[in-house]
Amino acid sequence: MVNQIGRYNDANQDQFGAYNYAIINQMGRANRATQVQFGTGNMAGADQYAYKNRSFQFQVGSDNYADSYQTGLGSGINHNFQFQFGSGNMAMNNQVGDHNLNVSGQAGWANYTETYQYGSGNMAFTGQLGWLNGAGTYQDGIGNLAGTLQAGIYNTATTDQTGYYNSSLTLQFGFGNWSTVTQVGTGNGGFVLQTN
Repeated sequence: MVNQIGRYNDANQDQFGAYNYAIINQMGRANRATQVQFGTGNMAGADQYAYKNRSFQFQVGSDNYADSYQTGLGSGINHNFQFQFGSGNMAMNNQVGDHNLNVSGQAGWANYTETYQYGSGNMAFTGQLGWLNGAGTYQDGIGNLAGTLQAGIYNTATTDQTGYYNSSLTLQFGFGNWSTVTQVGTGNGGFVLQTN
């Protein structure tokens, strides 16, 4: 476990094997957290409190779990990147504040990623390659953007947006895929494309 208080800090954790546990807690602005894990049943967690922070999580293997929490209150401007390769992996991201960015990428099968953003001007992008994958994006605020791209078969994509002037884009390539978009508020727009 790494705990850092202040600003301009860097924390890096690399783990190889099975059932490892990596935790980074940073309180302050402009900090960076990097976590890399290879193996099975590993867990990576990064919590950052303040604004202009960066988090990067990379996992290869099966049954891994990555979790990121960033809060900058109104300031935000936090960035999170999560990438997983393998099967049965799960990625969770929570961002509170404005102008945050989350990018999640997964390749393999039976993977799942979920993103929550609370604030305005946030962006969430999810890309999945393979089969039986699931993606969920939930945004509450004004002027948010959610984008989901899935290529493969029997994948599911869910986007829920509450607020004003939010936008969503869902692209699915393959067959047996399923998507749903729910928008509550005014001036929202959603686009879904599915092709075999």
